[in-house]
Amino acid sequence: MNNFIQAMAGAMCVLRPNLRRADSLAIIGSTDIDDGFYAALAAGGQALGAETTIGLMTPRLAFGRGAPDAINRHVMGAGVVVAAPSTSISHSETCLTHLKAGGRWLSIPAPKGAGRAMDMLANFAIYDEQRLKELKEITLRYAELLTDANTAVVTSERGTELTLSITGRRACAYYGIAEKESEMQGSWPPSETHIAAIEDSAEGVLVVDGYVTGVGTSDMPVKITVRQGRITSIEGGMFAKRVEKLIEDSDSNANVICELGIGTNRFQKEEGNNGDKKIAGTAHVGVGINAAPSFGIHYDGKNRSNLHLDFVLKPSLALELDGRRVVGFGRLLV
Repeated sequence: MNNFIQAMAGAMCVLRPNLRRADSLAIIGSTDIDDGFYAALAAGGQALGAETTIGLMTPRLAFGRGAPDAINRHVMGAGVVVAAPSTSISHSETCLTHLKAGGRWLSIPAPKGAGRAMDMLANFAIYDEQRLKELKEITLRYAELLTDANTAVVTSERGTELTLSITGRRACAYYGIAEKESEMQGSWPPSETHIAAIEDSAEGVLVVDGYVTGVGTSDMPVKITVRQGRITSIEGGMFAKRVEKLIEDSDSNANVICELGIGTNRFQKEEGNNGDKKIAGTAHVGVGINAAPSFGIHYDGKNRSNLHLDFVLKPSLALELDGRRVVGFGRLLV
């Protein structure tokens, strides 16, 4: 009971800044996550006065795969959608349709495993109004840096040396509140900013030592070679083979380096789930879809795919924008 109460308190911290008067709340879940997690989210919504419904679907095979028609019908007309299955569907037509209809979207990919989703939700109780304000300010600041830049260079002690162009692209800022400045979207845990890479621009080597969305964390670094914007090889044991197969089994555009992201949350700890890319001083490089609705209805990426993966680099990295270092070995420098 105590764990449920703590999870409900965390749910209310997520929902309080996102629900408006007379809003309805639609929760999307998947059948591989504990029912208690969705019950706690619903209880939080009900406590805040929202008419709340839950729709469950079978798990998607990977991040980026769409929801079934029954879920699309479930969210029609809702003021706020909390998308919390085990794999993110924020890169799907379900999200785009909801945003075009004037709704707001919160993404909370739920980690699999006994009690993990409930624990994650309970941890959200630390995000009071002051902390969310701080995260909004720094995330918007770094989004502006990305938007104003032309070239990004990522290096790391592990051997990453990756260059990509972001010329003319506009960054998005996700800090937990779905409002105009965040393209009516939010993700939890907060916070990060990300930008669509020019699709044929990435060159070099990416050595991944952190979480890979929807796949997990390898027990050894994964070396990814990139030429003319596409992955040409993935090395690093059985984990690397799993990632390679996931990409190969998707479509011809699934191997495109599509995104650069920066974690901006100094309160977030490493948990071995999607929240790891929010840790301040991390970076992540995305592969697959970056066309709308990947990161907002107005997002300006061009690559379409049924897959989106993020490769997280732990804070042993440096990021330079047009020759100016903005992230250095776990520190946000601007």
